[in-house]
Amino acid sequence: MTHSIHSIALYMPSLLGGGAERVMFNLAQEFVARGIKVTLVVDRLPSSYGKNLSSYQFPIVEEQGQQLLDLGALKLPFVLLNAKKTIFALPKLLKFLRKNRPDILLAALPFNNFNAALATLFPAAKQTRIFLSDHAAMQMDGKSRVLKILRRCLYPLAHGVIGVSRGVTEGMQRIVPRLKNCVTIYNPILSLDYSTLYETPVDTSFLTGFPRPFIMSAGRFSAQKDFQTLLKAFALFAANNTGTLVLFGDGELRAELEGLAKKLGIADKVVFAGFKNPLYPFYKLADVFVLASNFEGFGNVLVEAMATQTPVVSSDCPSGPSEILIGGKYGELVPIGDAHAMAKGIIKALATPPTKRVELQKRAEDFMCGTIAEEYLRFFAQSTPR
Repeated sequence: MTHSIHSIALYMPSLLGGGAERVMFNLAQEFVARGIKVTLVVDRLPSSYGKNLSSYQFPIVEEQGQQLLDLGALKLPFVLLNAKKTIFALPKLLKFLRKNRPDILLAALPFNNFNAALATLFPAAKQTRIFLSDHAAMQMDGKSRVLKILRRCLYPLAHGVIGVSRGVTEGMQRIVPRLKNCVTIYNPILSLDYSTLYETPVDTSFLTGFPRPFIMSAGRFSAQKDFQTLLKAFALFAANNTGTLVLFGDGELRAELEGLAKKLGIADKVVFAGFKNPLYPFYKLADVFVLASNFEGFGNVLVEAMATQTPVVSSDCPSGPSEILIGGKYGELVPIGDAHAMAKGIIKALATPPTKRVELQKRAEDFMCGTIAEEYLRFFAQSTPR
């Protein structure tokens, strides 16, 4: 397609490697491939960087006096605002906009969206069209009246707002009825060479001796992800079947989950594998992938699993899983928090025939990075400058 966009700045809080960050990195690579100058703007670095900026998952290197984020296939110009909290980053963001004058600023996650929206009120952003992207169902805000009020007041200031699923978009429109230029654009998950990612050699020795089938899940051990229900579902499954539950991730509830596994009598059948990078090859190793969340913005992990023809089971939570699976056509959808239904879903998913597994991969390819990046560029181009 043709467009008049020459430069895009991607604005987010940090480099923690979560779903929203990976979406921005995927978009960056596609925009650069189309000849667009892309700059990554972040408020702060994770504490894991320490003093050695080249030691993290995404090393920061310096070339010809410029800091670059090394994504492997791409070195991305990188601007660190050095704000300990996002709410204090607005003056530095305005300074960046005044100096660099990108055609587009795309922000992600609530407080960065608020800063980006506020920037539209200042002359520094006069030359830049500002877009916000919401990656989480409104349930993530809980009962926070402050976040709802900020969204209601600030989101309409932007040139456009993007929700990563229809559920997210509809939630925003309920909270912000004045929101006019708002669209749904699903997350960009798979690159053209995605199949090579799944072939990356990884150490699987920690699974030696554990019986198949391998039932896999991944995510932060938090209340949102509801691993408690998954453990209960696996206990029901394991009562009459062999198999191993492999959990990738970590978080504040790890000790509680380990204790629940012991209480359920399945501790010897559950592997707490920690964070793995890359995770892609493990999807291919799995016999079933399960997402048990209470809510999601999209559900990237479902697409990543389906791309390897691995059957999936998901809670029918707001907002993305039902849209990805098209109401259960491409995977098992079960009620939130229902361990019995999830156990039955796992058994059914294990019986998925080979022909259906090929269909899973074809559905996953609806979320190719190139296709989604074009949707972003069309939305940017069609949004009238003020």
